[in-house]
Amino acid sequence: MAQLAAGGPAAEAGFTALFEAYGRLFVNRLHHYGLPLDDAQDAAQEVWMDVARAAPRYQADTPVRLYLLGFLKLARTRYFSARHKAPPVDSTSDDAVAASMELALQSLAPTSADASRYFDFFRCVRRAFARFEQAHPRLASLLLLRHVEELSLEEIAAEVGDTAEHAKAEVFSARNRFRPQAADCLGLWPG
Repeated sequence: MAQLAAGGPAAEAGFTALFEAYGRLFVNRLHHYGLPLDDAQDAAQEVWMDVARAAPRYQADTPVRLYLLGFLKLARTRYFSARHKAPPVDSTSDDAVAASMELALQSLAPTSADASRYFDFFRCVRRAFARFEQAHPRLASLLLLRHVEELSLEEIAAEVGDTAEHAKAEVFSARNRFRPQAADCLGLWPG
């Protein structure tokens, strides 16, 4: 991502490397979000154009996978908004809490004129999450598995060697404990 952000002759190699690493994953993730496979393939192409356009704003302290995941979330929102349909909802999560965590853990490409506030927001959340991770390493890892890696509760249970019901309870507890620590950051979110 740093090569692509830097531009010049290395940008094409950087873009190719990103596409090889994440190209199929983009289509699969968009399909997982509820887009039909053909639409997921079309949306993935638009995502790559968004990535290329936003590359100069990329900051090296942002994890690449998290940065790219924000573009996928944006593509999902665009797709369902254009069709005036609500995206499929994970029935195992509380919508309000999930929306709060979505803001706290996912990065969206800044599209407003006030894009610098986006980076302030992201830095604030990273600092809050680092403090949370020091105090509650297991809960922090569960939040990452659920909201960054987007594993299902069953996949999380298999990862940590537990039942899906217990994983669900722990993820819920982790959200509730982290939410107050990220609350101050929400005021920095552009728009």
